[in-house]
Amino acid sequence: FFMRTPADARKAYRELRILAHLQPSARVPRVIECTQQQGTVSLVMELIDCNLAEALRGGAIRQYYVVRLILLQVLQGLRYMTQCGIMHRDLKPANLLIREDCLVKICDFGMARASKFPDACGGLEALTTNVMTWPYRSPE
Repeated sequence: FFMRTPADARKAYRELRILAHLQPSARVPRVIECTQQQGTVSLVMELIDCNLAEALRGGAIRQYYVVRLILLQVLQGLRYMTQCGIMHRDLKPANLLIREDCLVKICDFGMARASKFPDACGGLEALTTNVMTWPYRSPE
């Protein structure tokens, strides 16, 4: 995270708080270390082989049972987030990390919002109208 302005710092803090709140989940990358130096926050997270977009482009996912396994894990992760009061709001193949053993982890909580515990949003609005990456936005 590059924090050029106080707003950048608040957004980074919000994302880190949400990620920390979700750490018990097997569907979120494990944070090993978090450091801050000269306006930059760095996260050290578990190493995960690739994301779903790369795997699909490379033809690594072809069998029906693998697709089903991936979908099941994504739904488990979304269910856990919903139970925690968190909405990801930017779910797309590039934000789904896949290990070699087909374990799926959901990442990139920059647009996520917490409805059950507003303090996790670090002083920002818990809910906003700015949602998703444009190519993945619904037509309405």
